[in-house]
Amino acid sequence: MNSAALKERHYLQLSHKLQTMSHHLQDTQQHFVDVTRQLEHMRKLGALHASQFMAVSRLLDKEEDEAQAKEGDGR
Repeated sequence: MNSAALKERHYLQLSHKLQTMSHHLQDTQQHFVDVTRQLEHMRKLGALHASQFMAVSRLLDKEEDEAQAKEGDGR
């Protein structure tokens, strides 16, 4: 192979690798967009579960206080 043909071959390989890298970077950028959207949904889900936990905890505390009051009255 002569020098010019070898250079041309290397340039073609470089071009292909750069196109592949560009495609992978576009995929990565889309993944970041997806992760950002999913994190917002997870934040909302976490807040919902925290509020449910607090509501149930309050009900259980109230039931426990009522049960203790009934035991106190029965003694």
